[in-house]
Amino acid sequence: MVTSPPTGVRHFFGLESARFDSIYGGRRSVRERMIDLFFHRTIHLRFARTMDLLSPIEGKRILDAGCGPGHYLIGLAAQGAREVVGVDFVPAMLERARSAAEAHGMTGRVRLVPGDFLAADLAGPFDAGIAIGFFEYLEDPLPHLRRLGELVRGDLVVSFPKRFTLRTLPRAIRYRMRACYLRFFTAGEIRRLAAAAGLRDVAIHSVSRDYLLHARTPGGPRGST
Repeated sequence: MVTSPPTGVRHFFGLESARFDSIYGGRRSVRERMIDLFFHRTIHLRFARTMDLLSPIEGKRILDAGCGPGHYLIGLAAQGAREVVGVDFVPAMLERARSAAEAHGMTGRVRLVPGDFLAADLAGPFDAGIAIGFFEYLEDPLPHLRRLGELVRGDLVVSFPKRFTLRTLPRAIRYRMRACYLRFFTAGEIRRLAAAAGLRDVAIHSVSRDYLLHARTPGGPRGST
């Protein structure tokens, strides 16, 4: 059975696409940059760490599950990825990703797929895959992690928000007030999910208020993380 993201998540991201897009760059006021430094530092740190964990990127075909406004798509293409395929269930996010690809001259290497990740028509295999800011909005993350493992034949980098931080409760309350489903994870839960999905060479990196799972899929090359 296909497990779709909750309706509240779809509605939330449809309304918030512009704000999420603005976090990664563009013209920012001093006030906005100060807010970024305090509240959004994790987003910038995990972007840099994800790129580092996937290195070398050049020549790879990479899948981005829950691609949002396309900042990882553009970043990966800029580092030489042969093709980056982004899938997202929010039309407003895909429109922003499409505009970003056009603005950066990356349309030839960026492909966008609309729809739920579990049901989307994705032509694997991929050399690497990412899912950043995606799993916290899923009621049942295991089928999604398993499908990533089926589609990817190499490195996989997935983010999970930590359950126990000073910002966990305020963030949970804020999202509940917006009727948007949100969950948090411990390192132990992530390891159990990775084992159930058949991933190997598993490493969990602490990046501020997030964890980054770096693993290799069953069909990928063996190595140490």
